[in-house]
Amino acid sequence: MSHGEHTPVHHEHVDEWHMHTADEGTPQAEHASTASPWVLLAVFLASIIFLVVFIGATMIYAKGYVSTRRATKVEITTWAAGAREARATAEMRLSQYGWVDPAEGRVRVPIETVMQEMSGHGLVIPAPDQR
Repeated sequence: MSHGEHTPVHHEHVDEWHMHTADEGTPQAEHASTASPWVLLAVFLASIIFLVVFIGATMIYAKGYVSTRRATKVEITTWAAGAREARATAEMRLSQYGWVDPAEGRVRVPIETVMQEMSGHGLVIPAPDQR
């Protein structure tokens, strides 16, 4: 488009709503043509108060939620202490040699050693009567 061209003016058919008659009286004043500074100030202060209350309520709720979650986590952690001790004891028994019953001569053998011997890759120890 060159600078000499312009958008053509388009006139639409005017409907009844746009047509005014003399018996309607004088034209009405424009709505909100002048803003009241006191109304604007009141709306501004109301929005600031709303934001402060909303943020404060959110912080109070979040603090309560976080403290509840922490208490639950501490309870779970406390209850899990016994399970951790039992697991450590079981892992120790599965990974070390030890006596089960010294009177009967029963011993505990590490599970890795037993799995290697069962698969045929471990050291085979001859029975006492074959020595």
